Amino acid sequence: MAEEINNQEDLLDMLDSLLREPAPFWDGFYADRGKNIPFLWTNRMKI
Repeated sequence: MAEEINNQEDLLDMLDSLLREPAPFWDGFYADRGKNIPFLWTNRMKI
């Protein structure tokens, strides 16, 4: 039987249920501090 969405809180609960548990992903992501992470690079200009 499908769940009914009667209000915004029901909608948010339904959307949350579709997401994976975040802790295992981020714990593994930050476990290796020496790993290159391309989207966190900074460009430093030498003057």
